[in-house]
Amino acid sequence: MEVEVKLVGGLECCFVSLPLSLIQTLQSTYPGGFLPPVISLELRSRSGQSWHVAWSGSASRSSAIESNC
Repeated sequence: MEVEVKLVGGLECCFVSLPLSLIQTLQSTYPGGFLPPVISLELRSRSGQSWHVAWSGSASRSSAIESNC
């Protein structure tokens, strides 16, 4: 699954766009389909680099969920 990660402001901050299909899969694992207020994910790039993402809301104009990480 492809995830877009962009740096914003500086190296200590980035912005990640999670595909809607990933959010729907996560929702299906929670009772009632509601995600908790904060979700922690570990994403890996093709080169093996890992990104730790804490999702705490969403703002999107696309079919993806966008969050600060």
